[in-house]
Amino acid sequence: MRLRTRLSIVIVVALAAAVASAVALASVNAVTFDKTASLSADHTVATVTGQAQCTGGDDSGNAAVTAEVLQSKGQGLNIGVGSSTIACDGTTQSYSVLVPVQAGQYQPGRATVLVDVSYFNGTTGDFSDKSVTGSIHLTK
Repeated sequence: MRLRTRLSIVIVVALAAAVASAVALASVNAVTFDKTASLSADHTVATVTGQAQCTGGDDSGNAAVTAEVLQSKGQGLNIGVGSSTIACDGTTQSYSVLVPVQAGQYQPGRATVLVDVSYFNGTTGDFSDKSVTGSIHLTK
């Protein structure tokens, strides 16, 4: 092989490696929720708050934050689901999600919460999500 051809191949391979390493991937890095959620005056909406941090890669945008609240009520179960968005720019973002109960009312006291943060990078096709669950106290 000629020296010029070898040199051209080396340059092309080096450029391809540099471009591949420069592509940043989407990543949800951290999700937390506050241990207390406030109830609306009529007890039909719980406000779940917390913080999350994600990186959008080369296409920073918004991540979806979904919160589910489950609370035992006698032999039944109060269930609610709500969603919001946060900027996925690498900084820690505060979120607040309104979670309306599907039927009935929440009661002040203990409940279970599941918070999921998910991000899809439309440019690269990368998807990332992270969930946390635990006990939360619903207050008036």
